[in-house]
Amino acid sequence: MGEFFGPGSAQGFGEAVVDRFGRCAFGAAANLYRRAINQVGLTHDSHVWQRIEATARAMHVPVQPVSLEVPIDNPKQYVRDLSAIPSAGEIDCLRSTIGLVETQLPVMRTRANLWSTGDIERLSSLLRADAVETCASAVLVVPSFQEEYAKLHAQLQSAWLAAAEKAIAANVSTVAVLSMTELLKPDGWLALFRARGYEITEP
Repeated sequence: MGEFFGPGSAQGFGEAVVDRFGRCAFGAAANLYRRAINQVGLTHDSHVWQRIEATARAMHVPVQPVSLEVPIDNPKQYVRDLSAIPSAGEIDCLRSTIGLVETQLPVMRTRANLWSTGDIERLSSLLRADAVETCASAVLVVPSFQEEYAKLHAQLQSAWLAAAEKAIAANVSTVAVLSMTELLKPDGWLALFRARGYEITEP
């Protein structure tokens, strides 16, 4: 019997700020990015996971999502903290996104094609920091957000690894669905499994 794992997620953190982001440079950057990738036939929607999950459930294979519920105890303080994000950070986010749209869309299509054929070596060479990280860095300048993100990241990582190791020990085979960037980066999921003594056989 096998088991399928989806990508981990933290629900709640940031939901109180969506309206504000929609009316600022972050919102403009997100809309620009989404429209640009749609125009070249790309998407950030989770179609792959949706198809895998549906197939697994149809074959009665257990599916184990890993997520955290994050309560927002003081929404007003979240809004005040948002006001502390420097305008320069928002502008850098938008500028980085424009640069990506102008120069990196062909690279993104190449990465998608390499992913579809399983060319890990070439794909790894094209994985790099992008506009999303620039925008995230702008938000994490605020100490409260940085602290919250670090805490949530550690909790989610711990929960996902614990669930994955439990499934590996209990099943003949286990399949996980993860972001390639998070999987392959130097401190990513594969590196964490190596550090725990697992033997990694790459395609």
